[in-house]
Amino acid sequence: MSGITLISFNAINFLFCALTLLTFVRIIYKHYDFPRQEDLKTFILLGFSLALDTILYFIGVSFTNSFSAGIWGNMMPGTSFLIGVYFGFETYSLRKLLGVTIIALGITWMMYCEKTTETKENTTFFVLGQICLFAELFTYPIYLHLSKVLLKEYRPLSVTAWSFVFSSCWMIFYLVTQNMLNEDPLLKGLILNKFTLIGIVTLSILGNIVPYFFSQISNQYVDATIIITFIVFQPIFTLFTSLIVILVTTEPHYGLKGFDLSNLSLFTSFIGLVFIVSKSKEFENSKTKSSTLMNVKNISLWDVKSNEIKIKEEKIYLHV
Repeated sequence: MSGITLISFNAINFLFCALTLLTFVRIIYKHYDFPRQEDLKTFILLGFSLALDTILYFIGVSFTNSFSAGIWGNMMPGTSFLIGVYFGFETYSLRKLLGVTIIALGITWMMYCEKTTETKENTTFFVLGQICLFAELFTYPIYLHLSKVLLKEYRPLSVTAWSFVFSSCWMIFYLVTQNMLNEDPLLKGLILNKFTLIGIVTLSILGNIVPYFFSQISNQYVDATIIITFIVFQPIFTLFTSLIVILVTTEPHYGLKGFDLSNLSLFTSFIGLVFIVSKSKEFENSKTKSSTLMNVKNISLWDVKSNEIKIKEEKIYLHV
């Protein structure tokens, strides 16, 4: 598919996801869980970030190559961590920053070992593609961080459904403004092809509905950086399963590769993951200190006339 057709395909795909998820919302909750007026701007921005993420990715890949897209994608946990810390969604941790860096270096090494000879003739478009891939580093983390705000008031299924509703509207708006609807073969009869319809349904369910819904559930309990770390782990899991298949089956292996230097990324990535998901001692100490100070405040408000409580309060302060 061309870059234009890919965007059109995903616009229809997102619209199908939106209608499917809204149907589930209606069946499960007996209503559509419409966004409230005060949250409407956040939902619109959420859909915009999701649509922009898709558009930037496909334009970037179309103008560059899969190697460039893989390298830039490995940096996304780092941008997610920086955005989360800056806006207060995540707590700064040197351990987490170190883990993100280790994973990025490990997967970049694997991508370098697997590098192909893909090239683009037009240097201008190649540079534009690199800029799009760089900008895409910020769109999906923003989507996850914005979702955290909405998940305090809405269910994960509702947030996922309405994000697809608004993102599909943004993508169709983009196609209209770029005058792509009149020249895209996907929208001039190809959509009636049964294989295209099967592809839309399959990609919608397995590629969008399931992963986005589960990522929103996870988003309630863990940092966005951890979610994105597991997303960039996909090449690692592919490499790991390939090694297992080679070990348990006989030849031919149909292109699967055995152990080589690129497999070193397996070890570095798991080391980085341990650093990310484990809490640092500094964070635990600050958390304990905050809870101790809160207890002191509660004690002082409980009964200020008791001499015994005043003595306990002084001891607690000296301990902190």
